[in-house]
Parts: sequence; C-alpha cells; structure tokens
Amino acid sequence: MNTIRTYIDQRAESRPEEPFLIAPDADRELHGGKLRDEANKIGNRLAGLGLAKGEKVAFLLDNGYWTTILFLGTMYSGRVIVPLNAVAGLDQLGYVLAHSDTKVLFISESYLAKLKPVLETLPNRILVIRASEDREPEWSDEVREGGDNATLPTVSEEDDALLIYTSGTTGRPKGVMLTHSNIIAGGLNTAGAHQLREQDRALCVLPLYHINGEMVTVIAPLVSNSSIVMPHRFSASVFWELMSTYRCTWFSVVPTIIAYLLDHAERESLSIKDTEAVAQVRFGRSASSALPPQMHRDFEKRFGIPLIETMGFDKICAAVSVRPMVSM
Repeated sequence: MNTIRTYIDQRAESRPEEPFLIAPDADRELHGGKLRDEANKIGNRLAGLGLAKGEKVAFLLDNGYWTTILFLGTMYSGRVIVPLNAVAGLDQLGYVLAHSDTKVLFISESYLAKLKPVLETLPNRILVIRASEDREPEWSDEVREGGDNATLPTVSEEDDALLIYTSGTTGRPKGVMLTHSNIIAGGLNTAGAHQLREQDRALCVLPLYHINGEMVTVIAPLVSNSSIVMPHRFSASVFWELMSTYRCTWFSVVPTIIAYLLDHAERESLSIKDTEAVAQVRFGRSASSALPPQMHRDFEKRFGIPLIETMGFDKICAAVSVRPMVSM
C-alpha cells in the first residue's frame, strides 16, 4: 500500500535507530522507530480531541521537530493535514480556515497574536491549541484518556491526506486535495529523479506550508530511507555551516535563496569551493520560479556545486520537469 503509514512503519522496522530528522534549533534527532511512536501518539491525541478519520487539522508553525511530527503523524493517523501559509494575509488565512472546514488548529504564540482577530470572526468553530515548533503541547488528562485506547482507522492509498492551498493567479486561494497515493508518488518521483540513496541527507530550509518543502525535502527522504536536517527557517549566515556540520549531501531552494547565498558570499568574501563545507554535497536543487542562467553559472562557479533546475505544480504533488546537471 502506498500510504504514509506504510512507509513510516517500514522505516521503523528496517532503520529503527537511524535518524530521519535532525532539528538543529532544538538539538534533537528523530529516529525511524521514534517516528512511528510519535505518529501513533498524534493519532491517539487527535482521537482524544474527538476527530474522526478524514477530518482536517491545520497548523501555523515554523519548521521544526514537532512541526514535522504533526505533519506526518496527522496523515499517518487517517486525518487530513492543512498547512497554513505563514506569510499570507489575514483575509486569505481566514478564508482557508473556513473553506477547509478545519476542526483543530495548532499555532505558535507568535502567530496566534496575528491571527486572533480572524479566529474571532470565523463562521465555523475551531479548537485552537497553542503549540511549539519543537515540543508537543501539554495535553489535558481528558485528551489523553480519550485517545490512549483508540484504534487508528484503516488508511488506503485513495484516502485524502493533505489539503494545500495554492496562491492562485486570480481571486481566492484554490484548495488542492492530495491522497496518500499522490503524496507517495511525489516523493518517489523526486527520489528517483535525484537518485537519492540511504546515505543522502537533505537540508530543508523551505517552509512546510509549501509543496516543495513538503514533498521534496520531507516525503522524498521518507520514501528513500534517507534523512533531513531542518532548521526553523533559512539563514544565509548559517547555511553552509549546517551543510558541513550535519554532512548534508543536497539541498532544495528557490532562486531568491540562491541570490541571498551569492550576495552573502560576496559581502563576506566567502569562498567555500573545495572545502569541507561542500566536499560531500552532490547537488543543489532550484524550483518555484525560473532560475536566471547567469545566476545559475555564478552559483556553480562560486561554490563548485552543480545546480539542478526543476518545475512542478501543487496540483500534481511533484516535479514535471527536472533539468540535467550543467557541466561547469
């Protein structure tokens, strides 16, 4: 069965002690066996909150240890995850929460202050739970008691798993419902295109409310039995330090980030070509918008890393075009 649950369970059996996720901001690692345990716990807690199979769970959190557990665990449990765009306007966020029929929202304190006026005017009742990117909420005794003996519902390939809203070119954001089969196909497509191996490790600096961050640097490592390093957000000043410290072999970014890395290297007179920071890096990946040819050449010349340009769509959950590496 091509489901999130299948792949998490397989990983727990085959690589229980190998890291899947490294969260440097929290100084925590999530191994294969622990990932399954945490996914089961998410299912129990959602059952304790009264959520049935297929109901919607939203989050407004930065990347992190527990954000990743929530993202994967909700789908594992048979519910549908709804990532909220942290940089969207209040009107768009309110529309998505109402349109998606979200039942529970996990939100950090910093975003709660921003969203509070919207929550007070929503037509649908949403249970709001304060959460952290790196630690699970302090569940009430009632929630624990209501979920500890719960049995996870059966999950099939065609069950809904992820509801993502595109920015849209006109009008309101468009909701795209993706099944377990869609998501696994997206991960396998990425893993196959980039020939990911168990020893590969991705640096994930794109947010988990974006299809690129979700499919390319979470699901692809999951289905390829490889691993991820996930800071809270992108920072040009620590990017190469993270790549070196955690021995990352590839990364996925967008042209804006490439421009930031080039600018930072220029201002700091940084040259890391042929150093330990990049010795193990196989490639970088650029998506989201067209990469200017001159920027492509400048990056490869400065850092000595091949860049692969790709194009994909939210609606199909994967890249539709992957350019071959350009010889330097």
